Amino acid sequence: MPACEECGENFSEKRAELGYKTCLKCGEEDAQKEISKRKLRIAVLCNKSSYQYICSDKDLLTIGKK
Repeated sequence: MPACEECGENFSEKRAELGYKTCLKCGEEDAQKEISKRKLRIAVLCNKSSYQYICSDKDLLTIGKK
């Protein structure tokens, strides 16, 4: 059985075949951290537009400035 890279516990071989290197618990913790980071990268780019996901760090610093 493969072992999790973060905590060392064994996890399913089917999960390893899919390309995962962590157990479900550690994978969920990583996913929640990523979700909280991405929540901070949503902005309205201009008047009357919808929310947009901002990928670039450079764009985050300049959005809304004229």
